[in-house]
Amino acid sequence: MVVGGGNTAIDAARTSLRLGAAKVVLVYRRGRSEMPAHVAEIEEAELEGVSFELLANPKNVKPADGKINVELIKMELGEPDASGRRSPKEKAGSEYTMPVDVVIAAIGQTQDLSFAGDKFNLAINKSRIVADEDTMSTNLEGVFAGGDAVTGPQTAIKAIAAGRRAAMAMDQYLNGKEIKKAKQYYNHTKGKELKDVDKAEFEKYEKLKKEHMPMLKEAERKHNFKEVELGFSEEQALKEAKRCLSCGCQDKSECKLREYATDFKAEQFAISGALKKHPIDESHPYLGRDRNKCILCGRCIRICSEVQGTGALGFVMRGFNTTVEPSFSEDFGKEPNCIRCGQCVSSCPVGALTEKPALVKPGPFNEKVTDSLCSFCGEGCTIELRTSGKKLIRTTSDVNKGVNKGNLCEFGRFCNSYINDKDRLTVPMVRKNGALTEVTLEEALKAAAAGLKKAGSETALYLTGSTSNEEAALLSSVAGTLGTKSMLSFGLSATAALFYSLYPQLAVTGIDEIKQSDLHVLLGVDPKQYNTNAFVAVRLAGRNHVPVLTGDKLTAEMTAAVKAAKSALLVFDFKPNYEVLKEAVKLAQVTGAKIYIPASANIRGLVNYLDLNKCASGPAAQPVKAALIFGEDPVGCQNTKAEELIKNAGFTVVFDRYLTDTAKMADVVIPMSIIAENSGSFTNVYGNTQTYNKALETGMENSLVLAKLLKELGGDEKASASQAAAAELKAASESTKYHADIVFAKVMKARAAY
Repeated sequence: MVVGGGNTAIDAARTSLRLGAAKVVLVYRRGRSEMPAHVAEIEEAELEGVSFELLANPKNVKPADGKINVELIKMELGEPDASGRRSPKEKAGSEYTMPVDVVIAAIGQTQDLSFAGDKFNLAINKSRIVADEDTMSTNLEGVFAGGDAVTGPQTAIKAIAAGRRAAMAMDQYLNGKEIKKAKQYYNHTKGKELKDVDKAEFEKYEKLKKEHMPMLKEAERKHNFKEVELGFSEEQALKEAKRCLSCGCQDKSECKLREYATDFKAEQFAISGALKKHPIDESHPYLGRDRNKCILCGRCIRICSEVQGTGALGFVMRGFNTTVEPSFSEDFGKEPNCIRCGQCVSSCPVGALTEKPALVKPGPFNEKVTDSLCSFCGEGCTIELRTSGKKLIRTTSDVNKGVNKGNLCEFGRFCNSYINDKDRLTVPMVRKNGALTEVTLEEALKAAAAGLKKAGSETALYLTGSTSNEEAALLSSVAGTLGTKSMLSFGLSATAALFYSLYPQLAVTGIDEIKQSDLHVLLGVDPKQYNTNAFVAVRLAGRNHVPVLTGDKLTAEMTAAVKAAKSALLVFDFKPNYEVLKEAVKLAQVTGAKIYIPASANIRGLVNYLDLNKCASGPAAQPVKAALIFGEDPVGCQNTKAEELIKNAGFTVVFDRYLTDTAKMADVVIPMSIIAENSGSFTNVYGNTQTYNKALETGMENSLVLAKLLKELGGDEKASASQAAAAELKAASESTKYHADIVFAKVMKARAAY
């Protein structure tokens, strides 16, 4: 017999069955609905065979012939007591006896506080230690208490929470500081109680049934302590997690309104009145807009207009009816002037504008912040990768960091979610019997080294424009070990690379120089096509009445204007016309004008390694016996000459993030980690060499894998580690040496012929 109705009583009853008891009876003085035990525990106990003797209470216990006779009396329920449950009362004359072997009393607990007395004068009240509920400090200095000894019977997590509060107070005490309770943050709710929440707010959500927990069959539970709850399958766990409505505000850690409400101890319900409810706008691909949280500060309007020159947002109506809206109060996702830069969300001090993470649920999450660089173009914008566990949550920026000073475009802020893509390549592959087969990294590297060694000096390496300086140094060592000088690129703009290699003194040095230019000459480029910081600065300059001249080639009018200007800027597209660029270079050399050509992430770092003459002539122009392609997909980009080159090559190794069209043609495919999983450096179009840090740990950093490949080839991976730094020093020492115009023209003509 087990006496009691709580979780401990249920545990005792179920454990007794497992220890071999033929029958277990649980006696409780109230009814089933009044039992404090969890409903699921009660149901499982009943399923396992526990009998319930409800509305009964022991009056007397007597031993008799090796048994125990328990005298019980029937009970009835009266008025509710302090706990809210109806009080049990004895039914006169309803006594009866039940013989049992063992009686287990599970009717409550207390603590042994006999150690407290005159010599240890600890304050005690009703058999519990008296302690401050915020700091867990007692009446004795340096003595703290928590858990059931203070609160009476409670859950383990409450005891853990008390331990946390006590630890924080102890830390203050041991450091000689005043003991203060932890900061209590302001939390806004949808009502004082659940009944106050408007159900209409949740009508748009599909109602999903709770997943049923798979349980061990009743027959398999007897006389053992096997786990009863078998756990959800992955599919069930995902379904159950999707039922969460994600009610928490994503801006909880950065909301200025919450910060001020906390500091000034604001009371949510101190002043109440009518509220106008606005529907949440989820139409934008990257942002959620909740006008109910908007404080009408106007920061999003100003940054959109004054910094980005776009004007996609504005105030509508007056007084209490004022809201911030896109054009014609349409959904934000339909706003034609929005360039999706995310500057509005970066300036919003509350949760009215929030990022929409490319995850099943938006959070909020506890984020780790890692400084990194955007790898989508050559401006070298500093970004903050915010991660939780092994997932990227969002990308942000800081106005005090980097050449971009907090400004980002659509790509830098919102296009990094591929980091979480489950379709990324994660396992190396080697072609066996005509098919790519998954293998270990060691086997893949051995196969790659064997094939590359066989081709030797007739190998060519092709590098993506976002190859870091450190990766390029290792690849250069690979090339040197093989005896080849063919370091090329399919995707890198050879025109831009040659310009930055031959004429670095003519290149613009940063965004500020673009903003300070008194004349902009746009040659073969439409600034409205691009929303990078450089082109935003160009557009803003035009809006601020800086003269802008446009055309496909230099005219007499443009030339005269450049000569008359104090600080002219010549702006090109990603692939400039070589004749126009040649004329622009001559003009810039005479006038002191600067030139801006948008390019790949590490263009000015890679010019120290690539054979630019061959790049300009066409990277696929010369046949090779083996190709190592690092992060490029020329076949997927419909480069037919590259596809033909790979078909004719005897051996191909591809490093990539996905199983691309190019990778599908390879003999060896090696997974390539992304910038968030690496550390290294880029040299941007302005000539700044900047480092980025690893945000996610995979153990497959590109530099580590390349070093292993170099070792398989018999090269010196230690010597190559300092090669990037040596290349930078070499570039710096030659910063005042420039090739003759005739060399530049010859190379560019060769590229044009290709």
